[in-house]
Amino acid sequence: MLGVAFIVAIIIAAGRDSLLNIGFSLLAIVTVLNILGYIFGYWAGRLFKQEERDYRAIAISIGMQNAGLASGIAKVKGKLRLLA
Repeated sequence: MLGVAFIVAIIIAAGRDSLLNIGFSLLAIVTVLNILGYIFGYWAGRLFKQEERDYRAIAISIGMQNAGLASGIAKVKGKLRLLA
């Protein structure tokens, strides 16, 4: 989790100017992506009848991967210019 947080921080710092122009829409999109990852991960674990600790771990794993994915896409698309 610390590794993903560090990567996200680097991407945010690199795209600071674009991020300030995009603002709320980017925040909303990333937040929805992460929340959906947590929800789908949680319910996927329940669907396959895992123990509670397992489906919580699945939810956290998927949610954190979505954060990494969102920052990776932003980096590839030129420091967040894809939404500007």
